[in-house]
This record gives sequence, structure tokens and C-alpha cells, in this order.
Amino acid sequence: MPKTKNPIVAAILGLLFGPFGYLYIAWTYAIATFLVVVLFAIIVAILGFWISPWVKFLILPVMAWRAHKIVCIRNDIIESGHEVPALNSFPFAVMAAVTVMVYVGMAWGGFLGFQLGVEKLLDGSIIRGLFTILITTPIFALISKFLFKFIAAGIEMLFARDSDNVFFPS
Repeated sequence: MPKTKNPIVAAILGLLFGPFGYLYIAWTYAIATFLVVVLFAIIVAILGFWISPWVKFLILPVMAWRAHKIVCIRNDIIESGHEVPALNSFPFAVMAAVTVMVYVGMAWGGFLGFQLGVEKLLDGSIIRGLFTILITTPIFALISKFLFKFIAAGIEMLFARDSDNVFFPS
């Protein structure tokens, strides 16, 4: 039976080491999370966008938050006393990792909109800059969330089709 983990330790390791901090949860989580982060970067590049070096300051806190949530959900499953699924299996780790990709994508979309708004403000276009920050940024975040959730559903169909994803809130 898998042992419970400390969510705070998971969050700190996720914040400091990104997907490699997920080794604390299990090696399958680290590999799955690393692969979806690489996939995220490939998708962004294919779409023709660039990733600012500043994005890591947004992605790492998201990874820390998701590591905390993943460990809390795992602990709840373990402590429930019900039949414990293969928590450290690759399909289960993929279900957790795709949630990381969705929220990283959402944060990136928001960051992209915010950065465009700041650039407009710095160019002296105050109205356009504020419009971009207040209106366009949430739209970019939502579009990114839906895009990466669609991709996550495809990944789940390939690797974890036999179970419901317990890591996405209902």
C-alpha cells in the first residue's frame, strides 16, 4: 500500500525543482510531468508563440500548487480505506501531469496577455494597454485553458482511458 506524503514538502520541491521535484511523489509523476512540460513547450512553439524567460517564475509556483494538490488527493485516496488504485502507475501519474499542463498553459496565456498589455503601456498607449491587461489577458488565459484541456483529454485517452481523472475538479 502506498504511503501518504507531506503536501508542503511536495509543494516546496515542485517550486524549487519543477517536474523533478515530483520525484518526491513517485518517479512516474516526475517523468509524466517532465514529458507534459516538454509537450507544452513544443505546442507553444508550433503555435508560433515564444516563451519569455520570465514565465518560469509563473510556472514554478503553478507546479508547486499542483504538487500540493496531487499529494492531498493521493493522501485522501490512501486514507479513505477504499480499494487503492495503482497510485504510482504511469497512467495515474499521467492523469496528474495533464492537470499540471492545463494550469501551466492557463498561467502562460495570462502572462502573455499581461506582457502585451505592459508593452502597450510602455509604448505610451495607456488605453490600449489597460484594455489588453483587463480584457485580453483573461481571454488569453481562458483560450489557453481550453486548448490545453482539449490536449489533456487526448493524452488521457491514450494513456489512462480506463479511469476518471480524480485530479481535475468536477
